[in-house]
Amino acid sequence: ALEGIVHQIPAMAVSLVGRSPSRYAMAAAWAHRIFARWRKPWEERDESRFEIPSSSILSVNVPDIDPQEIKGVSFTSQGRSIYHQSVQEMVDPWGGTYYWIHGELPQGELTPGSDFQAIADKYVSVSPLQMQFTDGATLEYLRAGKWEF
Repeated sequence: ALEGIVHQIPAMAVSLVGRSPSRYAMAAAWAHRIFARWRKPWEERDESRFEIPSSSILSVNVPDIDPQEIKGVSFTSQGRSIYHQSVQEMVDPWGGTYYWIHGELPQGELTPGSDFQAIADKYVSVSPLQMQFTDGATLEYLRAGKWEF
């Protein structure tokens, strides 16, 4: 979906969240429901539909639970992932080195308003994202410093 931003095409990424996800048809149905509310820029304004700027994508996370348990949609911010993983250097059958990342599935901080909290609360999470990775606070700190090179 991030490729859509590069080409100024609004896009949507959909994930089914669970240890061994299996309800792909349900996730597809939620993706369709959300997409149906998406107003195209050339369409007439309609209060029941939203428009996403070409500089954004939607990240949709659907909990892998019984469809009847889902409470609805929550518009969220992207939460912070916590990884408990390690990297193991391995050798393939031809003598080449490769690296295997293994461990637990990433966990997320249950911050109010975040995608992780929405999933924990049994909501489909919809987060608008942009491809802006600049750390503003660190940039200000670096600009304010008297660094010698």
